[in-house]
Amino acid sequence: MNQLNNQPEYNYDYDEIDLRDIFKTLGKWKYTIISVTLICMFLSAIVSLFFIDPVYEASAMVAPASASTLAERNNISYLVTGDDFDRITDSKKISDSLDSIIKLTQVDVTRYTALLTSNHILWCTIKELNLKTTPAKLKEQIRVETNKDDDVSQVTVSHTDPKMAAQIANSLVNQTAAYLKDLNDQKMNKLLKNLEEQQTVAQVRAEEAFIKLKEFEAGNATSDTIQKEIEIRKLQHEVDRREDILNSLNSKIFEMKVVQSFTSVEDMIVMLSAATVPQNPVKPNKKLNVAIAGVLGLMIAVFGVFLAEYLKNDEQEV
Repeated sequence: MNQLNNQPEYNYDYDEIDLRDIFKTLGKWKYTIISVTLICMFLSAIVSLFFIDPVYEASAMVAPASASTLAERNNISYLVTGDDFDRITDSKKISDSLDSIIKLTQVDVTRYTALLTSNHILWCTIKELNLKTTPAKLKEQIRVETNKDDDVSQVTVSHTDPKMAAQIANSLVNQTAAYLKDLNDQKMNKLLKNLEEQQTVAQVRAEEAFIKLKEFEAGNATSDTIQKEIEIRKLQHEVDRREDILNSLNSKIFEMKVVQSFTSVEDMIVMLSAATVPQNPVKPNKKLNVAIAGVLGLMIAVFGVFLAEYLKNDEQEV
């Protein structure tokens, strides 16, 4: 106990903070604090209204009208050409092969979202609307959001001109649809031309097989043997096979022409909701800017007041 009582005493000087002094200081400088806060809010409002260009957003909703899944190139069925006719013995095989090729030729529209911001589409939009910008800058103003559940995409364009924002959004969708249709038409026309060439070849081969059959029958009219019957059946089978190939080609060419006659821009992608001219800007947010400026002004004013009081007291002590 004595040892504890004999321990040296230490004196500590504390800078006590009295809440009454704080409120007294705030009350003393209240007009300064309020003035600084109001000035910051006023300046923020002036800058937001007159020095920051308002930005508008226009959105268009779009979705693919039809989608055909493209298979891998290695899995594409072959199209008969030249001597390939000689290797086909089943009419259903040629029909199934043509069905597969026609399906694989269709453009896969499920990936149209990547085209919306491609350089080709951006250039087409710039030329159509006579925009004074570059594809890179225009791309920065575009935002594409896709719902994976239903493949519906929202194309949003930001621009200082509300009317131009809507025009750009709608133009992007229309240019993409037109490009997809043109691409699909090119592929279909190329295939159609190929099929028509094969149709000509098949027609010649069918006529040759029929003539060969008739010539054999005419040359062996007097003979009546089993070998003759076997040869006639063989030649007749060849004629039938050639006719099946020709009929399949004729059918597929007709089907493709019918499909092409009904194909339009709307068959590729559909604009579910066209972009309309926005009424209110999304930037700048004037109320938010003024509120933030008010909070910052209040903080700066309070800090400045206490700093001034501290320096004042320090000078008086000196």
